[in-house]
Amino acid sequence: MSHGDSVVQAPQGFTSCGATDKTPIAAFENSEGTLAGVQFHPEVLHSENGQLILERWLLNVVKCAPTWTSENIAENEISRVKKLVGDKRAICGLSGGVDSAVAAAIVQRAIGKQLTCVFVDHGLLRKGEAEQVERDFVAATGVSLKVVDARAQFLAALSGVTDPESKRKIIGREFIRTFEARHERLPRMTRLIFLFRELCIQMLLNQEAEQALRISNRITMLVVCQMICNLR
Repeated sequence: MSHGDSVVQAPQGFTSCGATDKTPIAAFENSEGTLAGVQFHPEVLHSENGQLILERWLLNVVKCAPTWTSENIAENEISRVKKLVGDKRAICGLSGGVDSAVAAAIVQRAIGKQLTCVFVDHGLLRKGEAEQVERDFVAATGVSLKVVDARAQFLAALSGVTDPESKRKIIGREFIRTFEARHERLPRMTRLIFLFRELCIQMLLNQEAEQALRISNRITMLVVCQMICNLR
């Protein structure tokens, strides 16, 4: 409910089951209780009873078995990356955020020295954050990290832009351009084959679905890494 959009009428076959002072339909469900939607983020810390909402939905309604753990997810992704990359080399983009750091840590555990991480200092981080990432991430993972100072490039591209979605698209575009430029500087025989980064829902949408659904590219899935570009 913090993104400027709101549901004003429940879909056909659904009824409202939750509301706030400013949002008449904060949650709705169908008559069978098998389909539901909420217009807030139950997964964030400050949502009251958010964890309980998710637990009741997954365990009591959807009937999921609580057999997975964070360790299972990590080991499954490590195994996937090992099989995918084999003896080839990979590049992984770091943004300073949690998602890309987790993706890089997973890939590092999978292929070790075959991975090169590129941290792009885009000039939009908190004071001292770039230095902290460079220092602490290498200490924690032992990864080979290359730092690119692209502050002028990003700030020039964002100059005069006020729309948040446009800003996100520009930032994503400049990240890819930075990775491509870094890759082109490598000797031909040491060129990297795979590009990894955190996976967002928008990466899974084709162009028509993206235009129709307008899903924000900030929504990150639980999958922590995915090959999005073959650089051969």
